[in-house]
Amino acid sequence: MHALLILASAEGGANPLAFEILPAITAFTVFGVAFAILSVKVWPTIAKGLDERNSKIVGEIKAAEEARAAAKAAQAEFERSLANVKRRADVVLCSSRATMDDCLVAGLAADRLRLVPLGVATDRASHLDVARVRRRYGLPAEYLLFVGTVEPRKNLRRLVAARSRVPDAPPLIVVGAEGWGATGVGTDAPGVRFLGFVPEGDLAGLYAAAAAFCYPSELEGYGLPVLEAMAQATPVVTSRGTATEET
Repeated sequence: MHALLILASAEGGANPLAFEILPAITAFTVFGVAFAILSVKVWPTIAKGLDERNSKIVGEIKAAEEARAAAKAAQAEFERSLANVKRRADVVLCSSRATMDDCLVAGLAADRLRLVPLGVATDRASHLDVARVRRRYGLPAEYLLFVGTVEPRKNLRRLVAARSRVPDAPPLIVVGAEGWGATGVGTDAPGVRFLGFVPEGDLAGLYAAAAAFCYPSELEGYGLPVLEAMAQATPVVTSRGTATEET
């Protein structure tokens, strides 16, 4: 028995790769969407009560919309994988109600869907952690923070435009590797600084030191960075009508 996991990729891979669905541990990335096939034994709590049925954990359906615009090959692979989910899954575990709605639109029966929100396991950053990341990245006393793969659906262009209309707004620090597609925000945008990929050990301090975490993404299956920021008691600004609103 195995499960298919579909979720946002932290690194935002840009190359479409195709693999057959195998009853073994494997993974691949299609334009920022990571697919992993793993034994349900890794998920004893989730697997409990499913008897001998196959389960599929689906994180992001809407990414198919942007995959269509980016590459027909990636879209075909996504649709093939979705067809496998429809055909083989008795239970589909969804990380958000927004994803459940997407599954319904995609043709999955409501009685096969289960809501299983994600979570984060992290410690609160200490004053020493905050001081260390401030020194390491030369951060100002006050800043706005974005964390995520830098790609069009993250809506950075609107965030930068909104910030530009606020007098004396703190600078925007953008953390995350480059994904696919043009965001409309150059690295020379006034008041915006791109740090690129940062080690996981620095994230808690970056969240904790921020005046606010800004995540106006238009398409999300869940949006873990919102939860990560809340875990550091950092105020969050995010989008309506997406999974991040549920968090």
